[in-house]
Amino acid sequence: MQESDLSRPTVGRFCRTEIAFLGTTSGKIKELSFMLSEILSQKWNIGYIDCDHQNSELEKELGADSRSALNHKARIELIDKITFSRIDYRKALTVTDRHVELNDIDVALINGNHFKASKQILIIDKENSTKLYRKLNRLSNLLCIIYAENTSQEDIPEILLERIPNILHKPSFEIEKIHGIAQFFENVLTATVPKINGLLLAGGKSKRMGGKDKAKINYHGREQRFHMKELMMKYTNATFMSCRPQQLEDFSDQMNLLPDTFLGLGPFGALLTAFRHNPNAAWMTVAVDLPFVDDKTILHLIQQRDPSKIATLYKAKDTGSPQPLLGIWEPRAYLKLLQALAFGKNSLREVLEDVNIKLIEPLSEHTLSEVDTMDELDIAIKQLSQQNSI
Repeated sequence: MQESDLSRPTVGRFCRTEIAFLGTTSGKIKELSFMLSEILSQKWNIGYIDCDHQNSELEKELGADSRSALNHKARIELIDKITFSRIDYRKALTVTDRHVELNDIDVALINGNHFKASKQILIIDKENSTKLYRKLNRLSNLLCIIYAENTSQEDIPEILLERIPNILHKPSFEIEKIHGIAQFFENVLTATVPKINGLLLAGGKSKRMGGKDKAKINYHGREQRFHMKELMMKYTNATFMSCRPQQLEDFSDQMNLLPDTFLGLGPFGALLTAFRHNPNAAWMTVAVDLPFVDDKTILHLIQQRDPSKIATLYKAKDTGSPQPLLGIWEPRAYLKLLQALAFGKNSLREVLEDVNIKLIEPLSEHTLSEVDTMDELDIAIKQLSQQNSI
């Protein structure tokens, strides 16, 4: 794959969704950000980005803090603060560093006095209008306007009316109406939830079935690969079938094949390949050896989806453990998978041990029943025949 062919995630300077506040003091921006965080954090993962020059000035005046390992030549200091953890670095974070640290964040609220962001909210504050003039070049994608206390539309500087002709048509709020502002954020975040692509996992070698290709088994009147793909297509933006490169000829009559580019890793490699193909989509995985998956199963999964998690997965009724081959994996899972691979892990179940996921109950006791042996195949066909005759 050439460099120009590599799909890139849609991400800003900090994370996928980043919003900077401009137009007033840093203190007011922080206060507003904290109030919004209190409300939005009930559903979303919130980050806050700011700059702190005060401690640097104090160090110049009073001397370095001897309690910090960084002031004793350490390059990094990790502190467990009981209720939270903190990592301090003796370096400026690169853009890539920021992306890694903020991978799990749904939205970063940013002090626009110090940092640029891909989206902006303008605070009209006549008491601090001079702060705005120096930041006009940062207004590239204005979402809405917030009026500070004792400020109204008449206080919008003339230069803004010239620079942003449609500024008066942007949504606007009084800064005291915090719940209205929060609802606006809710709408913005909901609109940014990634679309779902389908990934039918069909790359297994079927060793326990004597090499019988599970994708070509007929449970529902035709081969499972056609049946399940058509089912998934009804509920996804686009649906693909993963396979090993050696299977391409066998599946030459199958549309939207996605051969593994991470080889020899099973479903782990198939999911990595899917994210490599489109890192901005969420991927719904369904294994081809789950013949009891039906419309209700997929609809329930989509309805229960939590895009603030790494994944939403069905869990086994007997053990409560997640079924990684039947669920929705969010784009933030891509980095987690790559990190796991870097540390020698190639099992989706291993990855799930250390990440934030949502587990949902299957709708029936057969939903997660896998067909891995010839005996299980006979049982499944009988059960499905009885189920379809009811």
